[in-house]
Amino acid sequence: MSVVCVSKAVLPILRQQGSDHIFQISSVGGRLGVPGLSAYQSAKWAVGGFSTVLAREVAPLGINVTVVEPDGMKTDWPGLSMQIPPVSKLYESTVGFMADKRRKNLGKEPSILTKVASIIIGFSNEEDPPLQLLIGPDAVEHALSQHLTQSVECFFSLVQPPPVAFR
Repeated sequence: MSVVCVSKAVLPILRQQGSDHIFQISSVGGRLGVPGLSAYQSAKWAVGGFSTVLAREVAPLGINVTVVEPDGMKTDWPGLSMQIPPVSKLYESTVGFMADKRRKNLGKEPSILTKVASIIIGFSNEEDPPLQLLIGPDAVEHALSQHLTQSVECFFSLVQPPPVAFR
C-alpha cells in the first residue's frame, strides 16, 4: 500500500510542476512465479500492475512512470525483512527446494545498489522513458526465460489438436 499512498501524495505536486517522473521499485520477481516466494512476488506484481495503470492515467499530465525491476542485490531483504521458516512436510515437495536455496544464498547477493541508483538517475530526464526497466543480467535472463516459456506453452496449446477419445 505504500506505493499507492506515496504516489497519491506526490501527484498533486507533480501536476503543479507540469511534468516529472515517478520511479516505482519492484523486482524481476514481479514477472516470475517461483514456489515459496508467493507473498513477495505477488506484492511485486501489484507494484507493476498499479504502476502500469498509473502511467496511463498521468501520461496526459506530462508525468512519466517507470517500474524498476532489478535482479537480486544486497539490501535488507535477506536480513530482518526475510525470515524463512521451516517448511512443513506437507509442502517440502513444492517449496522445500526454494526455501533451502534462499537460506543458502541469503546475504550473498551482489552489491549493485549504487549502479542501480546511477541507472535510475540516468533515466530521470528521458523524454520517453520505458515503463519497465530491467536492471542486471539475471533480471533480463529471467524475464526472457519466463516470456519464452509462456509463448511456447501458448503456441503448443493452439497448434496441438485436442485429445480424442477412442472407443
